[in-house]
Amino acid sequence: LPERYKTISWLSGFTGSAGTLLVTANFAGLWTDSRYFVQALEQLEGSGFELVKLKVQGAPEFANWMFSHLDNGSVVAFDGKTASQFLAANVEQTVQQAGMTVRGDLDLLDLIWSDRPTLPEEKAYLLSEVETGQSTADKLASIRAEMQKQGADYHVVSTLDDLAWILNIRGNDVDCNPVVLGFLLIGTTDATLFIDPKKMDPKDQAELQAYGVAIADYEQVWDAVSKLEGGKTIWLDPKRTCQALYSQVPPSVRPIEKLNPSTNLKAVKNEKEITSTRDTMVQDGIALTRFFRWLENEVKESSAQSEISLSEKLRDFRAEQPGFVGESFDTIAGYLDHGALPHYKATESSNAWLKKQGLLLIDSGGQ
Repeated sequence: LPERYKTISWLSGFTGSAGTLLVTANFAGLWTDSRYFVQALEQLEGSGFELVKLKVQGAPEFANWMFSHLDNGSVVAFDGKTASQFLAANVEQTVQQAGMTVRGDLDLLDLIWSDRPTLPEEKAYLLSEVETGQSTADKLASIRAEMQKQGADYHVVSTLDDLAWILNIRGNDVDCNPVVLGFLLIGTTDATLFIDPKKMDPKDQAELQAYGVAIADYEQVWDAVSKLEGGKTIWLDPKRTCQALYSQVPPSVRPIEKLNPSTNLKAVKNEKEITSTRDTMVQDGIALTRFFRWLENEVKESSAQSEISLSEKLRDFRAEQPGFVGESFDTIAGYLDHGALPHYKATESSNAWLKKQGLLLIDSGGQ
């Protein structure tokens, strides 16, 4: 996530990638799954938050808790920019049975997070058809063909991986993930990319405009969706559209709730993508082989290497390969009992030093 939306870690201290915080007048809890039980107990200690263990990974079990514990007539609020329409509707359906009201227009943390980071301003860039194997014009045409089949006049794209594929655009707004923050509104003949204009140089903006894609400010997407022409239809994926944007669709515009067409289209790789993937795997295999050789020679009965230092060394070997962009996630290097912790990441306080004994688990990847 961009730093601005790391709200769970700011409020509770929990840094896992999956969780939901619930704060009431007399209770504060974190719902997360078994991958993070050990980590959560450690990080929540002294925070005032209580760990609530999920029975089913990803399930909104906190809604059932609210149904059972909150009074009739209570108001449940959340920031609609950080929850999908699918999740919001699920929660609303559950708590309304107890006479509760749901509001998705409140970002209460903004009132108390005095030094909250702004949205990232890293530069975006376009990839060429030579690199991607398919032009933006062809991809837009494929999506419009799917829209026509469904009778959709508009289609809005919120997910950054779909946006990256459709426009052949990349960025550095999210750690370990080459995406750029933006929304895309596609019509039958035109489209608009809502993005911070400072991110794009004039040449790339002109290229997109040549494909019929206008550039508008990132924050203008809310107004644009709210002013769509009545009597039209808009295709939205409720699992991939935030509640705040979904709520802007005028009552006179009929929503079509289906999986984003680009999600399936981008799953079928063209020959260039297949070839590039194979070449990349060879390069990554070379990097790993060199790392394993180095590790075997480096770790003796008493070693100067630790979980942190070997993670850094592995990155160095990957960076030597042509086309390296970065790591695809923070390397998990767990020695001995640390290897049993899902999503473990060494810190200065937990950093274990290696010896020529026991088991070392490494989970890593590169872009």
